[in-house]
Amino acid sequence: MTKVIICDRCKREINLRGDLSVILVLPKIHPYHRECYKSQKSEIKPFFKNQIQINSFLFKLLSLLFLILFIPIFYFSEVIDQLAHTFVLISFLTIRAISYFKFERLIKK
Repeated sequence: MTKVIICDRCKREINLRGDLSVILVLPKIHPYHRECYKSQKSEIKPFFKNQIQINSFLFKLLSLLFLILFIPIFYFSEVIDQLAHTFVLISFLTIRAISYFKFERLIKK
């Protein structure tokens, strides 16, 4: 199954996964070429204040960190804290999964 991924800025096809930057701009996830994202960075109003790319190493690291910290926090905290941490963890993992299945898996490395 081949689907064409189009950059939201230049409207050209993104052919390589290394050229893809996926950004969360509520309520949607948007694909950009890396160069288009860098040149338009100040105009994009992302969900995260410091503009973390969803398909970056930092976002993957944060997701893993939340997953690792989730177990002891869930075990030792109260119900309200458990719900808050569960929501954050599920949000990170869901955003990452949507990015992968909607864009990244469809583009060759």
